[in-house]
Amino acid sequence: MVMLPICENDVILLNREDPQNARNNAIPYYRRNPQNNIPVNRVRPRRHVDNLINQYVKPRTNQEENYSEEEIVEFQRILRNYLEGPIVKCFKKMLLETWKSADEIVKKEIINHGIFCKKATENASCEVIIENIDAINASIEDLSKKFNSKILNGKNKKRLIIGEGNCEIDRQIERALQMMMISEKSLITLNILLDDINLYVIFEITLIEIQPYKPIWEWTPEEKYNIALKYKETGVYLFKEQRWVDAFYRFSRACKILITLEPIRDLELDKELENNINNLRFVLYNNMAGCQLNRKNYEYTISLCSKVLSKESNNVKALYRRGVAHGRLKDLEKAVSDLKNAINLEPYNQTIKEQYLLYNTKLQEANQKFENMVKRMFKT
Repeated sequence: MVMLPICENDVILLNREDPQNARNNAIPYYRRNPQNNIPVNRVRPRRHVDNLINQYVKPRTNQEENYSEEEIVEFQRILRNYLEGPIVKCFKKMLLETWKSADEIVKKEIINHGIFCKKATENASCEVIIENIDAINASIEDLSKKFNSKILNGKNKKRLIIGEGNCEIDRQIERALQMMMISEKSLITLNILLDDINLYVIFEITLIEIQPYKPIWEWTPEEKYNIALKYKETGVYLFKEQRWVDAFYRFSRACKILITLEPIRDLELDKELENNINNLRFVLYNNMAGCQLNRKNYEYTISLCSKVLSKESNNVKALYRRGVAHGRLKDLEKAVSDLKNAINLEPYNQTIKEQYLLYNTKLQEANQKFENMVKRMFKT
């Protein structure tokens, strides 16, 4: 038996007398780490078998015997057979050819490997080809018409910007794209819950080109502000279309970009830019509160509106939204207080008046019931 080094602490035991059955006789052997005498048994992915073989299977001058050229060639063949055996192939396939997101919404299976490159990041431009779309629990036409996908809209070749997906399907496709290489072709499977529908979408996508954009930590404050402003304007459009969830994602992403500028005072920005950034951030809080209110997430609505009102106590929209949220949670006193302050600021706003009358009436009724109960308790 001879030992061939594979990695720093790994060796393979090969039977020189029986090369025909070498793969069956090739046994992984793990040396003990000389520093702490603990067996090294980590699994190392054999990503590039040929490179690994050429790098490590060489004559070793510190051994008692050197290998002849014929022996080295034979050992290379044996080792290649071992490393490309069915078990290792399965392991390599699991590591290299399949990727699944942590939440198991997106699965990517490589059909054709691509060229190693830097992966696409936010704001990168990608040219793709999409083929063989199939869907379960929805028609292919529904993907664009009902679920608002701009990527799966029937056109095969398209260019898209990472980070500009405005629906759940497109956002998940962008996640898969950020795990792909140039010229890679993969089968994408999406498992998404939309409007109480378990939607399965399967398609093939080829990444033709990436025009990279610098990572977010290299963006200037002006770039971050302009991109956040663009996202906010898109969110406003989606909000008007009553696409509350998609609008929230757009507002939220814009807000996260601005948060990376904190602490903003340390940046010593131009006063106008600093004020614009701060004002935009609180506008985004207010808009997110509107989305949460429409989705009946009242606690989050109150939290976001309170952030706005801590800076701008006379913000009518924030007062109105927080007042309605308090009312829906049956905190009538706070609801009436916020809505009354909003009416004082905009006395002709009919929507605020209606909500104020609604919750003020409920509060008076609740107070009357309480008074009647107290009278009955102390009645002599």
